[in-house]
Amino acid sequence: MAGAGIWLYVARTSRAARIAAIVVAILWSASTGLNLYFRVSEARAHAAGDAYTNAHQHTLASDAVVSGMHLPAGTVVVTDDDFHISSLELAKPTVLFGIPLTGTVALHDGKLDGSQTLQRDATIDGLPCAADSDVSFDGGRLSSCRLTRPTTIRGVPCDGYVNVGAGFLGCKVAQAYRRYDTTWNEGTDVRGNDAELTFTIGPHGSSLRAYGSPLPQGSMVVYRNGAIAMITPSAPLHYRGCSLTHVERRNGAMTADVDGPCSLPSLATGRVRVPNV
Repeated sequence: MAGAGIWLYVARTSRAARIAAIVVAILWSASTGLNLYFRVSEARAHAAGDAYTNAHQHTLASDAVVSGMHLPAGTVVVTDDDFHISSLELAKPTVLFGIPLTGTVALHDGKLDGSQTLQRDATIDGLPCAADSDVSFDGGRLSSCRLTRPTTIRGVPCDGYVNVGAGFLGCKVAQAYRRYDTTWNEGTDVRGNDAELTFTIGPHGSSLRAYGSPLPQGSMVVYRNGAIAMITPSAPLHYRGCSLTHVERRNGAMTADVDGPCSLPSLATGRVRVPNV
């Protein structure tokens, strides 16, 4: 581009040609300057990234004990900005904190944290966890895994994937489970705690009847302090000529949203009052 500008300037003497040559030269100079700037910026960023990696990643040349963990040679130890260990890239399956792990291990404050990969099935915090699904930890304690077999957890017969934590449980029931004078059949999802527990009806239903009708699969029932606080049916419930789409306890009374015409008098909110379930 610069050669073209010079040729125009030398070969032609008109004012327009000289202006064109100057414009071409300016554009070429600007383009070259920007290209050089970006190349220098890219090189600096690459150098900074390499420096950070070198400072925060260390590959063990031999077996070693690091922060109380027995790690095999070839393991990559990664630290955060404060140089605390944030993760490990295990060179081979290793037992850490009594748990057989493989691949990437996430840590926080020296404890397992987040998603991990088991090398084989293992019992963790008393629960039989499967290696074919990720397991999760929160502050070193198990927070979720897939059970290898049905297991009773806090009185609930659980199966499949479970969520556990301080004051919380979530799982599908493995067999009929009696709670709140209702039988919740296999496949019903239960999650929460003693203060608030939510049941999502599974394929085998439950013994609960709401306004004379069984709740269809997918309906949710929320209990607060042992009493029904909310029902969200997967299909409208029919009561006295009304189609109820959502039932909730408000200020001690049960009220419902309706779909379409309804024989019950409407409240100021547009909802209708219904009996307790």
